[in-house]
Amino acid sequence: MAQSTKGYTRVKSFKEFVEDSRMLLGKPVLNLEELHAGQEMCRNEEQNPWDNGVRYTTMTLNYLRQFVFSLGDDNPLYTDPRYARNTRYGSVICYPSILQAVRYNMWHGANGYATYSTTSLVAGIGWELNDVIRMGDEFVSSYYAAEVLEKKGATGPLCFTYSHAGFWNQFKELVATGRAGNCIIGREEMVESIQKKQGVREMPVYERDVTFYSEDEIKKIVDGIEGEKRRGDVPLYWEDTNVGDKLTPIVKGPMTTSDMMAYDAVMWGNGIPAFELAYWNLKGGGGYRNTRTNWPFDSGGGGHYDWDTCRSRGLPAPFDVGVMRSSMSCHLLQNWMGDDGFIRRLEVQMRKPNYWGDTTFYNAEVVKKYRDKVGDEEYGAVDIRIVGTNQIGEVSTPGIATVYLPSKGEPVKLPVPHEDKYEEYENYIKMCDELRAHWKTNPVWPIEP
Repeated sequence: MAQSTKGYTRVKSFKEFVEDSRMLLGKPVLNLEELHAGQEMCRNEEQNPWDNGVRYTTMTLNYLRQFVFSLGDDNPLYTDPRYARNTRYGSVICYPSILQAVRYNMWHGANGYATYSTTSLVAGIGWELNDVIRMGDEFVSSYYAAEVLEKKGATGPLCFTYSHAGFWNQFKELVATGRAGNCIIGREEMVESIQKKQGVREMPVYERDVTFYSEDEIKKIVDGIEGEKRRGDVPLYWEDTNVGDKLTPIVKGPMTTSDMMAYDAVMWGNGIPAFELAYWNLKGGGGYRNTRTNWPFDSGGGGHYDWDTCRSRGLPAPFDVGVMRSSMSCHLLQNWMGDDGFIRRLEVQMRKPNYWGDTTFYNAEVVKKYRDKVGDEEYGAVDIRIVGTNQIGEVSTPGIATVYLPSKGEPVKLPVPHEDKYEEYENYIKMCDELRAHWKTNPVWPIEP
């Protein structure tokens, strides 16, 4: 058996992590209990509902509402069926970033096959949309390991692992594709700490104090929150936009524990395993030994809002789920473009951690205006540069988006012309079945721990 409840027998190097991750390129990314088939990982080895790869597949009204509420948005386009019925969509819709909850396609490379002298942070996520996401939509998805890139960083060697995902609705239409990047940071000097299941806590990868806000700084935040503007049902026409147009900013913060847990709960379908279920979920791997209580099955995800376990990941304070910031960018864009605009593409980078107590000021401007020809259709498009800056002046969240806007008498034609390629999903399922069958007889293939 490759793994016991005490973890792997050795800690592999950063170089081995890169090599092992490259062995997985082109393969489906499966969850941990599938990865370690044949090992006791949870009470129900046939189905672990909290790590099943597809967390939320049917877009109910309650779920759509809770998703945007968790981001501080109460736009009636997403929350009020009576309002949404009178829009061009005829029903409530949601941010494209809700697909993160359908398939959290943030690939951690070879982590799971072995223990490595590394820690990680979300680096970025991007989407291309062919249609809006409506109430009642149901999704299936694919998730592949796509790319591994090595770089040099200020704190040591870096590796960026990228994945690709596809999302098909109940009509077998390809609604969206997604690309996600994870930053893996090499920490060779932390081998002994990692063996003790304490992570990389001795030498944080990024350290600064939690901000104590002055009265002037508090006023700046309040003014930003109260100055938010929502276009709503007043159309913004492509002809009326110009390069250099500024979007009305939005302000997110200071971020509290409740803010982080609200989003995390929605990402897990409002069903985070606790107590005995958390134990069974983490028994086979993925947990941390809490240095205050010595409990060896603390949640690694709890490091996002737990002061002790966050240090095991080399960070001095609780920090956000990185993909949360792509959803905040959707909030900014939707306020500006109104009900009739369409987010065609969005790519957001996470350059700095977003800590407990941090505030992010989102600003954006139009940097390009053009006609985008897709198939036989032509769209009035604008490219928008997004800049998320924290309270100490660091650019933590840059991004770029393409928005399609209507012309007078010409709404944005949806869906955008595309090939559905549903056979790619069917082939993905076959590959997943083949991998599961292989792992039942050889659970460490293709990587030895």
